[in-house]
Amino acid sequence: MTRKYKSEQVELQSHLLRDFHRLMLEALRQREQDVIRYIAILAPALGGYVWLLKEYGTNTTVFVAGTLGVILLLFVGAVYTVALGYNFRYITLQLAKLETLIDTRDFILAGWPRDAKVFAKKYGRWCCPPEVIRVFWLAFLFAIAGVTVSGSAATKDHFSSSIIIAVGGSALGVSLITPVCYGRKIKRKCRKERQWNPIELAPSGDTGEQDQTQRTPSE
Repeated sequence: MTRKYKSEQVELQSHLLRDFHRLMLEALRQREQDVIRYIAILAPALGGYVWLLKEYGTNTTVFVAGTLGVILLLFVGAVYTVALGYNFRYITLQLAKLETLIDTRDFILAGWPRDAKVFAKKYGRWCCPPEVIRVFWLAFLFAIAGVTVSGSAATKDHFSSSIIIAVGGSALGVSLITPVCYGRKIKRKCRKERQWNPIELAPSGDTGEQDQTQRTPSE
């Protein structure tokens, strides 16, 4: 059922919703501009690993410790991209609700989520980062796999090689499962949402306050 409000309430709500919508758009653009942070993690990690291979390839202890450190750093980067991807989806969900409330659905692309149920169906199982972030998420995954395979092959000690494979495999597995965890969070939030309806004005003469202000003292 569509909710109805007084004209002055709708005017105030429309201003607040427009301001909130603008802030959400700015936050969405900020998520897209966080690319430099991924590079700040990915580039030093891979550069440090190449340096390890060149300088300490024959020193098992130093090489293994450095390789594990690189894997953990890449793992942090992979989880960070998924977390920002979830934040991106969350802001998108909020924008979809705002645009429904202020009734701009006719001006939105058909592919944009129209309600919480559609959003939950699309992202509730696998909350994969959007394309602009997904590129770096995949880069972190391939980097983890590459460092794990090359690191285990570079060391001649079987025990050290097993440690590198175990840590790298675990980091890769958790990085792949993380979108599922965030997808469940999205699904839980969508379940709490009711049907979204545009805000409408209350019919004229439908408010008790107006009737009271028009009463005479004799009444």
